[in-house]
Amino acid sequence: MGLGQRCCQPCFAVWCLRRAVTEPTVSPYLRLTPGILPPSTTSWGTCHISLSGHSGDVLSRGEIHALRKLNAADGITLIDAESGELASGLSGKGRMAEPEEIVAALENWFLQESGKGLLAGKCVLITAGPTRERIDPVRYIGNFSTGKMGYAIAREAARQGAHVVLVSGPTALKIDNPDVEVIHVESAREMLGAVENHISGCDVAIFSAAVADYAPRQCAEHKIKREKDTFSSIELERNPDIAATAGKSRKPGQFMVGFALETDNGLENAKAKLKSKNMDMIVLNSLADKGAGFGTDTNKVTLVGPSSTTELPLKSKNEVATDIIAAIAREIDTESTM
Repeated sequence: MGLGQRCCQPCFAVWCLRRAVTEPTVSPYLRLTPGILPPSTTSWGTCHISLSGHSGDVLSRGEIHALRKLNAADGITLIDAESGELASGLSGKGRMAEPEEIVAALENWFLQESGKGLLAGKCVLITAGPTRERIDPVRYIGNFSTGKMGYAIAREAARQGAHVVLVSGPTALKIDNPDVEVIHVESAREMLGAVENHISGCDVAIFSAAVADYAPRQCAEHKIKREKDTFSSIELERNPDIAATAGKSRKPGQFMVGFALETDNGLENAKAKLKSKNMDMIVLNSLADKGAGFGTDTNKVTLVGPSSTTELPLKSKNEVATDIIAAIAREIDTESTM
């Protein structure tokens, strides 16, 4: 198909040497699947292909399974469909990804292919979201974290060329990027285990998760009944400090970033955490700042280092993530030239 030709469905957009295929029907999808149609039926040249589809009620499960076998090694990136109301009137997974997400995926590919991303070739471990500490099978101790800041940092790190290991507590968020490996955990101890299993191979570690400080010493086997059981107190034990644990055993050359959400004496507490946790940087935010903290789409942070403090204005969390990754990249470059 040429640049000047028109079609209804599928629609093809050709950007330089990369093609974004959206709103696919069965036929063009399966022409890309080995064994369905002869290779001669589809001629893509040397172009890399991005697929972003709405499966709706068009594709069968078997056909979708075949599509998921396509990967970057075949010159194909699959941008997953989203959930919501479909054109057929049904509701479920099948909506095409939002245009901005498709554009972001293409930008990410171009940046990585150029090899000029700020973190190109680096491995970055990120913790995000809350942890849940079970009281019984239906109750838990947790916090109001949504994971939005950590997920934004993961997307930006991947956009800047890094391979990202995202250790995520329970959250409604998702991230669909082949360069982001997501490990789902629930409790603080599970998160620590995942970090310990992966951190040795990472160049950068960013601890943005809101980890519960305490957990019940015991989790009841059955639901605690209000009418029958005494539920006046819960015996707690302190959870491990994941950032401090990683800071104690860090390898030479690793760059580590902690987070501090404070309600008072923020800068003083952040500087203390910088030393006690053996971090290279602390990202400080305060619940006293309007638009900052849990559940918002914006944040106002201060980057605290051993010899410098940079206060940033209120921005979207995506913009804050860009600033954080840029600051980390500058520090890494400075250390490498010393």
